[in-house]
Amino acid sequence: MRKITGGIILIAFLFQFTNVKAQSEFEKGRYVFWFYIKAEIKKDRELRKPVYKVRRTNKDIKSGKIKKFQNDVWRNIKSGNQLVVGPFLELEDAKRSNEMYNLGRKTNEQMEKEIAATRDTATIDDYYAYLLVFKFSNRTSKYLIKRQPAAVFPTDLPGFKEMLWDVLNQKQLVMGPFRSLMEAEESKRLYRLEESYDSESENEDY
Repeated sequence: MRKITGGIILIAFLFQFTNVKAQSEFEKGRYVFWFYIKAEIKKDRELRKPVYKVRRTNKDIKSGKIKKFQNDVWRNIKSGNQLVVGPFLELEDAKRSNEMYNLGRKTNEQMEKEIAATRDTATIDDYYAYLLVFKFSNRTSKYLIKRQPAAVFPTDLPGFKEMLWDVLNQKQLVMGPFRSLMEAEESKRLYRLEESYDSESENEDY
């Protein structure tokens, strides 16, 4: 599988958009969709280092007004149970994303085939995503979100799937793919509200 290079990730971080605030504001009564993933940090036997292990909890898609989604993000971070992926304005977009996180028990060879198949069937439409870095606090039993200048960046379906798989070994998680910039910015905004540690405290024993 082609490695995601540091240059690609750097481009993702440096990608900038205009009028972000205007585009990322959701109406309070907006109806949205989301789902849950289980995200853990475990030692990889082959790499012999801690990596992210991520899988979707199930195929179920949740729905409700944006306020309910916002509360769900906060509640799950505090409980350390799971992470929330969303908000999506359309049910089909949430289902597409849910399938992307079907990573449990997959091998590199299996993922190579999936990415190749996705490349054959992907549309030419742009999607959006961003990087999330977290760790789990054994002391407080909750997720800790890392402070970082992560920008939303454009992608396509095969590119998203490849990056999602590759950066797990670098303890980074790609969130998406979102069909609109507004969805991606709202998701990133909510997780930034929960940022709780930076690089200086990264090696602290939690």
